[in-house]
Amino acid sequence: MKEFNYKKVIIILVALLVIQIIIYAITNAVMSKDNKGINQAPDTPVSRAEDREFLKQLDVAYADQKEEIINPANLSYYYNDKFASVVSMTELQKSLYKLVNEGLPAIYNATKDKTRTEVSNFYKTDYAKINSCGIMDEETYGYIGKDLVDQIYKGRNTFKSVEMDYESIKPNQNGYMTVEFKVHYTNEATIKMIACLAEREGVSPKIKYQSNSDLKKLFEKYKGEIGPDDFTEKLKELAENISDIKVKTKLKSNNYRKQYYNDNIEKFSNLGIVSENDFMNLARAISNETLISDSFYNYIIKLDTVKELDDRYELKLNLVFLSGQEYNFDVKMYKAKNAAGRLMEFKSSLYNDNYSDTNAE
Repeated sequence: MKEFNYKKVIIILVALLVIQIIIYAITNAVMSKDNKGINQAPDTPVSRAEDREFLKQLDVAYADQKEEIINPANLSYYYNDKFASVVSMTELQKSLYKLVNEGLPAIYNATKDKTRTEVSNFYKTDYAKINSCGIMDEETYGYIGKDLVDQIYKGRNTFKSVEMDYESIKPNQNGYMTVEFKVHYTNEATIKMIACLAEREGVSPKIKYQSNSDLKKLFEKYKGEIGPDDFTEKLKELAENISDIKVKTKLKSNNYRKQYYNDNIEKFSNLGIVSENDFMNLARAISNETLISDSFYNYIIKLDTVKELDDRYELKLNLVFLSGQEYNFDVKMYKAKNAAGRLMEFKSSLYNDNYSDTNAE
């Protein structure tokens, strides 16, 4: 009987172990190569420059995977110094994620093409879901819905980023500190919001969001018969008629345009164009532009131009179309119906000429 060869067994075992180590190393190398392109959150805090560069690379697909990445630029840099709140930075980030990815899309889908009553009824029947996203009252819900419908035109724009205005932080607002921020979408669409963070324990909810809409700010100043819905609908009605005015007046003489206005004076009066010269200025502005798209996109209220007079408020605004074109208007909003029974009037501010010749522009 042959003697058992211990040395041979040991050599075989060592060889098997070496083979396993080699296989393990090769497997790790392959997996590492496959994962090179995956966008991963850094394990350690990054510098301000690195933070900005990292945030530029973030997209919605990655946001769907990682709740914590809704991270306004430099939030980690400013949070400990400026945010006097019991809310942690992680709680704020996750709450912003829920607002952007769940709350705002739900509000947009619920409020587009709906009447004020339908919007109000939806909030009352589904308020728990809306409240869970930090939107705690119907007024805020209504203004956010208006901004979304006006800016996220027919759902064509997608989320890009959140920008926090650290200079806007205000403490002691009924138990909350507040900070303004913007939710940016493609095509430069922006929703303005205010985050309210509890300053001490026992304040409920710990985080809530309010509207920071220009429309809301205008109606905090304006005291009269016009409501936000009336204002928005009148602007849209005017915008929807711009392409028709262009078709009917392009390359026409001033005499023809004047006659066209007088033949349709009631229609234009209802649109808020209340004088022949105002119409002529608008027709000239429209005719001098190549209207690439006649689809209304948004309006921009110039809040710094709002002034109160005895019987009215005056302000400037722009109507914006999908092509990027803008038409500028001076707007009169009467406190009560004027002698002609009107509440709103529009005047093109691109031109201010008196028309007497018969030549086309």
